[in-house]
Amino acid sequence: MKKLGVKKVLGLGLGVALSLGASSAFAQLCGVDNAKVVSVFQWTDGSIFVEFDRSTGCGCSSDNRLSFHKNSNEKFLMNASLTALATGKKVMAKGTYGNCPVHGNTSKMVVLQVKDH
Repeated sequence: MKKLGVKKVLGLGLGVALSLGASSAFAQLCGVDNAKVVSVFQWTDGSIFVEFDRSTGCGCSSDNRLSFHKNSNEKFLMNASLTALATGKKVMAKGTYGNCPVHGNTSKMVVLQVKDH
């Protein structure tokens, strides 16, 4: 078995880390635009679900909602979700396509914009 020097091992590790980071940084997004928030609720495990009046197209079995976790320090997502629900304003929201990590049926929310019109 061939020994690798410390620089070679660190270089290989950095290359793998950059490759993994690049693939996740350019993940395909899915979501809704000009949609209404029809429900916001928190599950017993701390997952917060935001339901919309249409499909997100994310490829998950619960395809009209996106989610984030109460412990993920996403105060903006919580405030914007509740604002949209209370005011009836339309939103643009994005999640990661084909990735349904929340309860195995919902995409994780990564973007939320409350629209003025």
